[in-house]
Amino acid sequence: MAVIHATKKLLDRTKKWGITHTPIEQVHEREAVLSDWYATYEIMCGQHVVVLMNDPTLVTLVVPLMEFKHSPQTAMQKALALVLEEFSITEDLSDALLATWEQVTFTTTNSRSLLSRLRIVLDYIAWRLECLRTTDRINIELLAELHGSIKDEDMPRKDYQTSAYRLCRALQLDLPDSIVSRSTINVHMVLQGTQPPVSRLVQLPATTDLLDLHLAIQTCMEWQDKHLHQFIINKSVVHDEFSIMLLDLVKQGVTTIDYIYDFGDYWQLTLTIGGRNDRNVGYGSYHVLQAEHPAPPEDVGGVGGFERFLSIMSDPSHPDHAEARAWYGRSFNTNHPDPYSISQRLGHVRVDCVRRHMHARNKREE
Repeated sequence: MAVIHATKKLLDRTKKWGITHTPIEQVHEREAVLSDWYATYEIMCGQHVVVLMNDPTLVTLVVPLMEFKHSPQTAMQKALALVLEEFSITEDLSDALLATWEQVTFTTTNSRSLLSRLRIVLDYIAWRLECLRTTDRINIELLAELHGSIKDEDMPRKDYQTSAYRLCRALQLDLPDSIVSRSTINVHMVLQGTQPPVSRLVQLPATTDLLDLHLAIQTCMEWQDKHLHQFIINKSVVHDEFSIMLLDLVKQGVTTIDYIYDFGDYWQLTLTIGGRNDRNVGYGSYHVLQAEHPAPPEDVGGVGGFERFLSIMSDPSHPDHAEARAWYGRSFNTNHPDPYSISQRLGHVRVDCVRRHMHARNKREE
C-alpha cells in the first residue's frame, strides 16, 4: 500500500474527486521502500501537476494532474517505472517495488522537514518544466541530480547523495553505483588571456542546458554570478539558454563555444565540448575531473588587473599588499584548486542559484 501525505491544496482537490481520506492516526507505519509519499498540487508553466516526494529516499515524481485524477496508483506506477527503466534498475526489482502499491491511501502531512524539501524542489521543477515541457524527463533528472544538492541533516556534511543512491541503499543493494548510470559529457573550460591558463575539466549530465552550464562555470571559477553573461555559438549570441542542451551540441557537431562573463572585466572562456559517455553516479551528477590554477576574483579588473593582483598578493613586502588583501578579504591561494571540493559545491549551490533565477524571472513577469 502507498500512503500519500497530501497538503491541504491537494486534499481539497481529491475531495472534489470523491476520494476518501484516512485520518493520520489510523495510518500504520510501513517498512516497504517507496510506501510513504508527501505530495502537493501546483500549476507550473501552465501545466497542472502533482509533485510527490518519497520518505526516506527523496525519490521525487511529477505527474500530470489529469492522469493522477483518473488513477493515482496507475499514474505513480507509470512515472516510477519509466525512471527505474532509465536507470537500469533490474526488471525483477522494479516489479517488486511496483507490486507493493496494491492501493493508495490519502492522509494529511506530518513531516515539516519533508515539506521543506518539497518546497525547494518545486522551484527546480518549475525551472525545468519551462524548458523540457515533459514530466518524464524531469523525473529522471530529479532522481539523478537534485537531491545531491540538498544537505541531509543526519549525515556527515560532506555526504551529499542523489535519490538514486538513497534508493539503492534503502534496497540494501551491495553495489548501487553499478546499477545507476546516465550519459555525461566532458566540458573543458579555459579562461582566455591568463598565464598560465586557468582551466577546469568538468563532467556534466548530457541533458545539462546552457543555463545549467552557466551555473557550473560560476561555481568552478568561484564567481558570484553578479554580472551579465552570454554564450556564443558559431559567432551567434544565444538568447534562449533553456532550449539548448549539451547533448544537442554534440548531435549538431559543435565542439567549441564561447562564454563571456562581466562585460567590464570581460572574462572570456573557451569551452570545448567532448563526446558523450556513460558513467556511474552514486554520489552526484557533477564532477570536476581537473582544476588548473586559481580563477580571478570578481571585479579584479580583467586579465591585466588579475596579473597585478597576483603580483601584489604574492609579495608581502609590496606597498599595496595590505590594501589588496583587505579588498579581497583573505590571503589568495595560488595552488591548484581541489577538484573534489568544487564537485561538492557544484551540487549543493545549484538549488540556491535556481531559486535566484526563478525569483528574477518572476520579477520580470510582474
